[in-house]
Amino acid sequence: MNGIGNSIGRSLELKDIVLTSAPSGNEWIWWAAAAAAIVLVAVQLLRAVPFSHARRELRRIRKSSSFPSDMNFWLKKYAMIFFGREACAGLQGAAWLEFLDMRGGTDFSDSLKIWDEMIYGGRIMTESERKELYRECRRWLRRIERRKLWYI
Repeated sequence: MNGIGNSIGRSLELKDIVLTSAPSGNEWIWWAAAAAAIVLVAVQLLRAVPFSHARRELRRIRKSSSFPSDMNFWLKKYAMIFFGREACAGLQGAAWLEFLDMRGGTDFSDSLKIWDEMIYGGRIMTESERKELYRECRRWLRRIERRKLWYI
């Protein structure tokens, strides 16, 4: 029994903790890097807020009875938010659609005549035209978001 007791006693002996090297004192670098990463993520999230609002509004407009005028208002509103009032508030007709195409890489100006007839002439949109306009607006928003959020 003594043999077993001695082996247990030896295995329970406490040893001093020996550090192989002293701390360097550069821990603040890791804290600073973590803080910078948190700030960058927070800024990116704050910059993304208008885009989430725009997507939500776009989905609501999709089922609107006054779809063309609501869509035009939506485009004007978010173009002013993303590019500034001075850049696009006074634009209309072909200049407005060219501005949208230039900034978003879209093809709004290809349907200038139909666009004018729907907004100013009271022409009723077909279902395929509604889908195409909605798709083009989504594409415009996606491209603007990519440029504004991910390209510095």
